Amino acid sequence: RDLDAALARVNAKLKALCEALLLREESIGARLYTGPMFVKYNDTLRGFGAFLIGCMGNRYVTTTHVINSAIVKASKLTKVGKVYRGVGGGVLPNRFLVPNEQGVCGGVENAFLSTTHDRNVAVHYAGG
Repeated sequence: RDLDAALARVNAKLKALCEALLLREESIGARLYTGPMFVKYNDTLRGFGAFLIGCMGNRYVTTTHVINSAIVKASKLTKVGKVYRGVGGGVLPNRFLVPNEQGVCGGVENAFLSTTHDRNVAVHYAGG
């Protein structure tokens, strides 16, 4: 019921903007991602991670597409703001910091990228 109420509120906002409405399946996928399942989904997208073994070959293809569709639709309601990302236990490769021959540096994340408006949450996930 709570999910249905939240879906109705989001869809009212999307409708007011003449944007595509979220399907119930998309709202369920988005809800699953906001819980502990996000680790499995991201590990399968990245092709590595501690939870990949436990997936037993399941790549969650349909769920991944549903989550992506929910993100694309909900992005129409996004407001500009500062977000933080907690990253720990690794070092960025040089290609993130040193421009290549075309003057470009950075990279692409193969999975969904979780962020937060709360700096303390990001620091916690970074192990700080």
